[in-house]
Amino acid sequence: MATSYRLTPFFVSCLLALICFSELCFCRSTAAVGWSSTNATCDGISDAEKREGETIIFDIDPLSNPYYFAVEIRTKFTLCEFYDQGVDLADASSSNQNNWKPMRYTPSMVSSWALDSGGLPLRAPFSIRLTNGPSQIQVAKNIIPVGWRPGASYPSSLLCH
Repeated sequence: MATSYRLTPFFVSCLLALICFSELCFCRSTAAVGWSSTNATCDGISDAEKREGETIIFDIDPLSNPYYFAVEIRTKFTLCEFYDQGVDLADASSSNQNNWKPMRYTPSMVSSWALDSGGLPLRAPFSIRLTNGPSQIQVAKNIIPVGWRPGASYPSSLLCH
């Protein structure tokens, strides 16, 4: 049975600077977003707003290397989370990039998707497939280029729904 993750991005403005890292503070937990909608003050966080249809950006984890690849999937304003079959990666070593390798969801301080290569180096360019239900599949073909760098961001033309 697949684990479900929400695909709805939220934009949250912070009204109390003491509890926020910047002018915009993002509430990533769906429970926290739900709570803020029932409590208008939310300890200084308000204006939770659903944002759909924004362009997806892939942020490479700073610890990524040829044997371990992790990526955060976000829009300009918040994370994009996927469920059902999740996120898969195809690298240049796959014949015509149809050999998708499932990435595992790693909920932590920053939610990301990771893949351990199993001892063989991964070869760029990488394509990333995002699955949200049986009929909602998006592919960012060769989105991560040869010469990619840990910590780099790669914008795509895919939309977060």
